[in-house]
Amino acid sequence: SVRTGAIHADANVAFSDGGARSGYVSTSFTTRCRYIGAAALSSPATASLLSGHRNVLRVASVGGGPGECALALAVCRQTVGMQATIQLQVAIFDLEPGWQSCVECLAAEMRTSNLLEAADAVWFALADVTQSLDHAANRAILPAADWDLIVFSYVLAENARGVRDSDFAMLRGLFASMRPGACCMVLDASEKLHEDLLIVARSCGLQASQSVRPHTAGRSALPRNCIIISCAETATDVTAASIATTP
Repeated sequence: SVRTGAIHADANVAFSDGGARSGYVSTSFTTRCRYIGAAALSSPATASLLSGHRNVLRVASVGGGPGECALALAVCRQTVGMQATIQLQVAIFDLEPGWQSCVECLAAEMRTSNLLEAADAVWFALADVTQSLDHAANRAILPAADWDLIVFSYVLAENARGVRDSDFAMLRGLFASMRPGACCMVLDASEKLHEDLLIVARSCGLQASQSVRPHTAGRSALPRNCIIISCAETATDVTAASIATTP
């Protein structure tokens, strides 16, 4: 959910209204599932999380609304043949509590469709992207170092004013807490925060790059505006990250 709209600085998207939530699901859910999945599989850093060298993948989807991230990653896991190998633990964080019932219904449907295994979990919790990690609104996302993958899907640009006013406090906290091998994906409707996000990520010693969607005719599975941020897993990766992020 968002306080600050992308069209106007003072716009308000009221996802407290059930009709607004239903409208979002009917118009955007499928496309954004596709974008998250395509972005995850197209980047070596995020694709490696589904490669089978870990038993559990813990995911925080911040501003995750109805839970597109959970469905996208479950389909990705099935696509790469790791459904029986990797346990999915996906937390959907959002400011709007009305999304909880949607997330719970989605998780139930995913189990019925055999996209979730018995040990998998998808749950909802409250969080506010415009507040720091130590704010009471964000206690559910702690400890921040537990997450293997953090996803911001179409929430940062829409909350640009609040994010900037907080000096990117939540992102600084999450980036500083990322453990070796962890990744963050940022998908947005515009690039208005991309330069700032790259600076913040690199100031935390992370590798950060913008993915480029190829110019092809027709609809693309890849999102238009996407940043992949990763924490180097080895000393060699640290050297490579330093080279890759040098202006």
